[in-house]
Amino acid sequence: MAEVHLHPGDNVESLLEDLCAAEEEDQAVKLTLYNLDVGATLAAQILAFVRTRLHSIRRRHSTPKVFTLEILGCTGCVDRIVEIFANGLYDSKTTGSDATSRVEIVERELILQHSNPNHFDAAVFVALGMALDCRATRTAHQESCRPPLRDLVRLRLYQPVLSEGKLWTLAQGIQHSQHLTELDLSSCRFTPMHINRATQYLADGLHRNQCLKHLKLDDCNLVDDQIVCFLEALQNTSSKIETLSLAKNK
Repeated sequence: MAEVHLHPGDNVESLLEDLCAAEEEDQAVKLTLYNLDVGATLAAQILAFVRTRLHSIRRRHSTPKVFTLEILGCTGCVDRIVEIFANGLYDSKTTGSDATSRVEIVERELILQHSNPNHFDAAVFVALGMALDCRATRTAHQESCRPPLRDLVRLRLYQPVLSEGKLWTLAQGIQHSQHLTELDLSSCRFTPMHINRATQYLADGLHRNQCLKHLKLDDCNLVDDQIVCFLEALQNTSSKIETLSLAKNK
């Protein structure tokens, strides 16, 4: 099956069995986690499963393909999963040219969504910001003598309210990212509805970013001043933006 869904209600053993069965089928290109309390054991198995899938996709497909991880309303070790998935899952058995060429085969799409504005706590955004920040990634690889990761990432974040603190950590990662190609913040809210630090943090991150190609800010309830702020930020000679969507704003 192309998609694997893990739901609450089953014990950890059952969830692990589902992952093992999906791994044997060797078909999945999307993993969705629904309202799970993710413990350390399950988090480790999820990352092991994703690592195996990426390796299999690289081996079997000669054209670019996307692997999607969707996290809906989960708690627990979400920050650990987010950081490692967005940063890149290094396969210790993969070395040399194969280790550095995987960007040509697989892109990673990360979707975070919840209806509660306070659900994804600061730790998740810190992990995401660090994972996107190429400076932190490069330091980690230098220390471990691993080849640099060049995987491409698509990020879709559906969070009702983005606070100043959360946007600051996210913006730090965005401005220093070398692998974030698509950012979708549709239906998020930047409060209050005027030029403020939250808006400016994201604008600064977008202004300094040199790899983002697609940006969606649909239905964010943005007012004219905020839209102008983002448009001015994207007027950067080094910007790679190809598409910008601002539908359903004020």
